[in-house]
Amino acid sequence: MGSKSVSIAAALLMLLPLLSSAQNLKIVGKTNRPNALVRLLTYDDMFTREQTTIDETRSDIVGNFSFNTVIQQVTPVQIAVGLDRVDLVLRPGGFYDIVITIHERDAEQSYFEREPPSLTINESRDNDMSRQLITAEAVIADFVYDHVDEICRARKSHLIDTLANMVDRSFGDSENTYSDDFVRYKLASLRLVASMGNSSKIITQYFDSQPVLYSQSSYVELFDDVFKNYFQSHGFSHGGLVGALYSGYGGFRDYVMEDDFLSRNPQLAEMVILKYLSQVYYGRPEMRPLVLGLMEAMADGSCYPENRDVAANMVRRVSRLAYDTEAPSFSLCDRDGDTVRLLDLSGGMVLLQFVDRVSTMSDYEFSRLKELHDQWQDTISVVTISVSEAFDDFVQLFENKGYKWQLLNLGDDILLLEKYNVRTCPDYVILKSGGRIGMAPAATPDRYLDYHVRRIYSYK
Repeated sequence: MGSKSVSIAAALLMLLPLLSSAQNLKIVGKTNRPNALVRLLTYDDMFTREQTTIDETRSDIVGNFSFNTVIQQVTPVQIAVGLDRVDLVLRPGGFYDIVITIHERDAEQSYFEREPPSLTINESRDNDMSRQLITAEAVIADFVYDHVDEICRARKSHLIDTLANMVDRSFGDSENTYSDDFVRYKLASLRLVASMGNSSKIITQYFDSQPVLYSQSSYVELFDDVFKNYFQSHGFSHGGLVGALYSGYGGFRDYVMEDDFLSRNPQLAEMVILKYLSQVYYGRPEMRPLVLGLMEAMADGSCYPENRDVAANMVRRVSRLAYDTEAPSFSLCDRDGDTVRLLDLSGGMVLLQFVDRVSTMSDYEFSRLKELHDQWQDTISVVTISVSEAFDDFVQLFENKGYKWQLLNLGDDILLLEKYNVRTCPDYVILKSGGRIGMAPAATPDRYLDYHVRRIYSYK
């Protein structure tokens, strides 16, 4: 009995740091979109910007919504109302009273072209962090607007010291490390501009023997600018880098760690490696399987848990909608109200076309698509998916023009646009047989769509 009590007490002591850092967080909000899906999304890390939905609700009939959740550290988040998003930084134990305004879309604008939503913080109880971040952004933006030529062209770096003093005065007595770091790296980005991109001093002052700030947006922005061509600018040859890639992750890491700065900063070095791997992945399609394997090796073998997480997030990001991966499923209604599922279409190739309004451009693309549809015969099924507010217009268009392929109503399943990474309309995705990705996004009907359909068809 005594030994069990000791064990329980020891376990509780081990949990105390976690229990003390995790604190209840409350958000009360209002939006001008009643009965809308509202989601709270955290960033898994700011390097990949991969996200996790930690809570979701719906706004009521007058637009009110709320979240009650727990976070363990200062966390950048997005709040999504439908597909529209605003950024916010939350503090454990904080309280936020906010208003999200979704601006009306002009009838001639695309679904994705409207003005970004605006966020108003009526009240925040987070040790003054929100006010400091908002104030810092405003002071910096106004100063840069007024002095852009002097900083960018005349290279008057002393002006950045003036700006730093202005921000300090606006902050008052700051006890928020997150907002202090936000300003520090924002100003560092300006110093980089004023130095004509000379990164050596910036690297020494802001990265050498400094912690890696995985959740700080301004740190990651500076990191991207400073390390985008690090290997090429520090004596590594293209041939040497490519040869080292073929030696496996351990061999590549050993090769680049010959650099003095990277050898002194092994945790940061892995992030520089991961950035380079990402560049190679997107720039050299023929090397993607190799690079993906190196990313997976870091996700499995790094001695830094944060780097393992970032590498795993990178693998997840580059693998999403990749060739031959499983396509996001759907179940939508056609013009007759009958349900059509992706599973029903998976017997052959499918071309998905996402649309959001009838326009001159969509008319042109539809006419080209009809020509291709007539050529393809039964080679590939064409499926047009329309947002709900434009569905009746497309029903009329199909009847007037005699389009024979399927037309589906997106309805309330707006997250399907996110799942297929639709960023503009019309947008296209080619699916192989079996409901697997062939190409996402695919080319438009007037830009080699037919070539890619036939290319992918030949792989079956």
